[in-house]
Amino acid sequence: MNLGNSSSLWMGDLEPHMDEDYLKNLYEGMGYRVHSVRMIRDRMTGKTAGYCFLEFESEQVANTVLMTLNLKQWPGTDKLLKLNWASTNNRGREEHSVYVGELSPEVDDNQLFKFFAAALQSCRSAKVVTDNNGASKGFGFVRFSNEVDARMAISDFNLSPGLGSRRIRVCKAFPKQNDRSRDQQQQQQQQ
Repeated sequence: MNLGNSSSLWMGDLEPHMDEDYLKNLYEGMGYRVHSVRMIRDRMTGKTAGYCFLEFESEQVANTVLMTLNLKQWPGTDKLLKLNWASTNNRGREEHSVYVGELSPEVDDNQLFKFFAAALQSCRSAKVVTDNNGASKGFGFVRFSNEVDARMAISDFNLSPGLGSRRIRVCKAFPKQNDRSRDQQQQQQQQ
């Protein structure tokens, strides 16, 4: 399997019983043929690490799978399918992130995703940031494949109710800078 191949997807949140055959049957049952599955395993125990890579017949098929099935319910379960492109650079695919703050403690990834995806079709993923104990830190991030939808998320949902018990704050998310980059920017601004 070539992970740089544009027909490969990453799939996460796998349970131990979900092996290659299980995943091939799952996708074939939904009408998508998987050419190969590469299960990632713990080197010490040999058990699944909870994610894998799936290769489809073409980039178009992989894109269709990603766009139609990402964060949708697994057939017969309450779990969500978690998919993304296998390559870390997303091969030129733009993504636009927004920061969502003032999240009430009960809001999880699925609720955050569904809240935005119901109105904005290009919503691709949502993540509530948690502490070491798994408790929400009260903020998260939502990614869109379309810049217009990201801007609409900010303009239409900032200070809106309907997600948990608080009005949420929504603004553009900026990449986290390391300390050196931040210091250099501050020095340039002072000059």
